Amino acid sequence: QATENANQTDFLTMMEEVVSTHPREDFVDGWTPVPVGQKDFKGRYYFEKLKLTPVDKQEHYALRQAYIEGLMWCLAYYYKGCISWGWFYPYHFGPMLSDLTNLEEMFTKIEFDLGEPLMPFEQLMGCLPPASSQLVPPKYRQLMTSPQSPIIQFYPTDF
Repeated sequence: QATENANQTDFLTMMEEVVSTHPREDFVDGWTPVPVGQKDFKGRYYFEKLKLTPVDKQEHYALRQAYIEGLMWCLAYYYKGCISWGWFYPYHFGPMLSDLTNLEEMFTKIEFDLGEPLMPFEQLMGCLPPASSQLVPPKYRQLMTSPQSPIIQFYPTDF
């Protein structure tokens, strides 16, 4: 407990130092929230975050289905175990909760393929940023950092 408290104090001290010595602009990433409650909030949210318009019905459906799949995957993972080693949520943002209605038809279409578990280094490479490539064996590092890597698109350095 004492070590954990000391580590937390060290961390907070370090963060205060970093924040106090850098201008606010260093911590702003260009992300701006879509103000809730303003006119056409939902339409602006979908367009700004997902580049979807109201006429993109199939894309809206795919977004909602992927989100529901994610909820089902998470529940199954904690109550039954892994139901798919390869499933992932393909979007950076979710649908509006008000759009998660009339989902009965969707439930009958959702299926998961168990697949094969990833190897430990593959799992690491799936969640580490390129700046942490030193945590994987040298053979794998180039895949995370080299511009010629066939999977470099999964390791952005600029957001």
